[in-house]
Amino acid sequence: SIIVPDKSAVLVFSYTGYVQQEIKVSAKGDLNIIMKEDVKELEGVIVSVDLGYGNVQKRKDLTGSIGTVSVKEIQKAPVRSFEEALGGRVAGVQVQARDGQPGDNFNILVRGASSINNSNSPLYLIDGVAVEDPNNNNLNPNEIESITVLKDASSTAIYGSRAANGVVIINTKQGSGKKAVFSYQTFFGMSQATKLFEVMNAQDFVKLQFEIDSVYANTFYFNKNSTTGLPIDSTKPVYSVKDYANVKSLDFQDLIFKNAFFQNHFLSVDGGDGKSTKYLFSGGYTNQTGLLINSGFTRYQGRVNLD
Repeated sequence: SIIVPDKSAVLVFSYTGYVQQEIKVSAKGDLNIIMKEDVKELEGVIVSVDLGYGNVQKRKDLTGSIGTVSVKEIQKAPVRSFEEALGGRVAGVQVQARDGQPGDNFNILVRGASSINNSNSPLYLIDGVAVEDPNNNNLNPNEIESITVLKDASSTAIYGSRAANGVVIINTKQGSGKKAVFSYQTFFGMSQATKLFEVMNAQDFVKLQFEIDSVYANTFYFNKNSTTGLPIDSTKPVYSVKDYANVKSLDFQDLIFKNAFFQNHFLSVDGGDGKSTKYLFSGGYTNQTGLLINSGFTRYQGRVNLD
């Protein structure tokens, strides 16, 4: 029973997951209230769990370790993929190059190396789709809206054992649904090999070979027998270390390294009818020549997003 001051009072009935109702007190003393389920609120609870935190929860309400990446900062870096720019931006996340070849994927370790035989790569969620060991060249940094890294073990409660190495949640850009907007971004760059090794000239190299193995040096560089001092091949002259002073020296670093040029172009258009249709079309071209001769990376991209 509820005591009200007068018959014009209003009683408010509310419960989690149900629609709130306001009932005026009538002349009758008895009220029979039937609560109706709030379907939207129930769906909201399900979605927030399914996305694995996503962007619903407040940071202060979470007990897990989460790292966020500023996409604007990533897009400022002249790189071909988001993983190159990810290094050093999230605490505890290690980004390691495999062999430095242009276009090669990076090793990303969120929780360190936990396995010897199996992969240590994190689980990627790209627009809600779980992908293990993806080719990150497929994602242009200009197409990424947000990146969230789940670093601790609590993410396994949502994604299972696949999340044992951490989770990287990537959301790509969607159409705005408004008037069409064209966007074009480009940048150019050049890489150069620095701090090359100082190598010996021809005379110093031959002298070193003689000090290491005199028999080998006499045979292949001086053309004389180490014991007798006579020519091994009488048709060829006998050389000494001094004879190599005027020989042209060759630094192979100059032959295998070159200036590497890099260019990237990205064009997109997004918009919609302002009501129910949203679209985003984008295309990109990336060309990166390697520092080593006969190495490089070229990428042509196209993407369509339609709601």
